[in-house]
Amino acid sequence: MDYLPTKLNANINFDRGNYLSIDWDGKLIHLCKFAGMQQVMQAEISPSLAAWHRFWTELDAIEIWSWDKQYKSVTGERIECGGSWSVSIEYGNKKIYSEGRDATYPDRFDRYEKALVELTSKIDR
Repeated sequence: MDYLPTKLNANINFDRGNYLSIDWDGKLIHLCKFAGMQQVMQAEISPSLAAWHRFWTELDAIEIWSWDKQYKSVTGERIECGGSWSVSIEYGNKKIYSEGRDATYPDRFDRYEKALVELTSKIDR
């Protein structure tokens, strides 16, 4: 099944204990959502072939494979409520590991978040 990733791990810490974690185990996506440091959702998801296809098409369109390894504040100052995120994906011959903090994101990060929402169809940010 060439549409399945070898690795998919995504974490987004929105702010103040609002956190989302997505992990692929080779068969299912494990989704955990926390609000105010309390777990509010846990689910196992098996996306359809069509959902995977839309996800990979969008990741190619936003050029995720060329994102920098790290994004951080240009000034180097910590932002109290800035949030952090990381993504690690291996799919075919494509690989990406990227992370950011202090409210710094690559271009089109919002489209990446939307692609995750659509892949899992259970995230309500």
